[in-house]
Amino acid sequence: MFASLGQVGWDISDDPTLDWGPIVTYGLRQRRSDDPSDKVQVEFEGGAFAHYLFAWNLNFNAELLYGAPESW
Repeated sequence: MFASLGQVGWDISDDPTLDWGPIVTYGLRQRRSDDPSDKVQVEFEGGAFAHYLFAWNLNFNAELLYGAPESW
């Protein structure tokens, strides 16, 4: 498992050159300047990630996220 600013995920691969698994991202909802709401809302999106290490200094990263963000 890993956590960083804005995302939490789980690496389910045993291969040291290929990491992949589920991921959840979160962040504050952006509001329009004419929005009268004073609530701070957090949005969540789920999906998957992949990270492939070609060489010690060359890698490929990808994320696939889905959804209409759910606000809390």
